[in-house]
Amino acid sequence: MNASPPIRCLGLAVAASLLCLLSSCGRDGGNQFPVYHISGKVMYDGKPLPFGSIVFDPDPSKGNAGPQGTASIKDGVYDTSKGGTGSVGGSMIVTITGSTHEVVIEGGEGHYLFLPYQTTKDLPLETTTADFEVPKNPKKSK
Repeated sequence: MNASPPIRCLGLAVAASLLCLLSSCGRDGGNQFPVYHISGKVMYDGKPLPFGSIVFDPDPSKGNAGPQGTASIKDGVYDTSKGGTGSVGGSMIVTITGSTHEVVIEGGEGHYLFLPYQTTKDLPLETTTADFEVPKNPKKSK
């Protein structure tokens, strides 16, 4: 005798949940690291950065490891939970690029405002906000 459709669906849902738990699909891409989202503002020369990107790399020199976090910047605002990727907390190397227009493909219309700017930031082990100020004439690394 076959199980009724509601019982069969319940069994499939339980099996899918167990597979998800075992494969860690509740974490970013099945990583072994917990992932947190970061949002905030990026200013350049005292004004919101028109367009750009921000990348959070765990700092291996401080013993940090895990996935890289990324987000696009528009009108000085970024949020890894909106089209980006979250990252682990802890010591990070942060790289910011900026342009006057959105650069969709390499060689696009945007005029880069500065060379990639790097700084460091210690982030908490939770979803957080972090604001950054890129100086008018940034050095390649800070």
